[in-house]
Amino acid sequence: HDALPIYLAHTRWGVDPDIHTAAFVRSRSVFLLTSICAASALFLPSAAAISKRLSLHCRKLAQNIIKHRYRSVEIVLAFMVNVPWMPPGKHWADDESCTYLSMALTIAMDLSLHKIIRSSPQSTQLNQHDRVAEADCVSARKALDLDGFDDIEQNSPLGRRLLRRRERAWLALFVLERG
Repeated sequence: HDALPIYLAHTRWGVDPDIHTAAFVRSRSVFLLTSICAASALFLPSAAAISKRLSLHCRKLAQNIIKHRYRSVEIVLAFMVNVPWMPPGKHWADDESCTYLSMALTIAMDLSLHKIIRSSPQSTQLNQHDRVAEADCVSARKALDLDGFDDIEQNSPLGRRLLRRRERAWLALFVLERG
């Protein structure tokens, strides 16, 4: 349902309700779609059985993602969406939240989410005192290409929104990791 990301966005603000519609999420990541549904089902008393099945399916999808080294911003978001709803294990080694957080961080770094997005080579420095090392930047074009949006113009409204989703995911991940 398209309304689900709207309600989830205020708790996990890496999810953008304008971008992460049901159709977009379904086309980009089964793991994120299942994670959103599993988290949503927790709040429906009549959906306890489906909630458990969705959570088990999320775990299976996560193992598949780790095994095959799949990478996307939506996979990072899916790992993050799952963390607050994971039941504590009986032993510290049973707690998968650290594994999920670690996977989200690893994939985010692989996708260069931690880098500053530059719209053009001329924007590498705002002024003489605010220099940013080239290694700490990624061009807007390369960021969109990394995400599989090579047909989207970086300065279009959709292009800017997709680039902001990368930044939003990184900031949300930083906050979750620090929390």
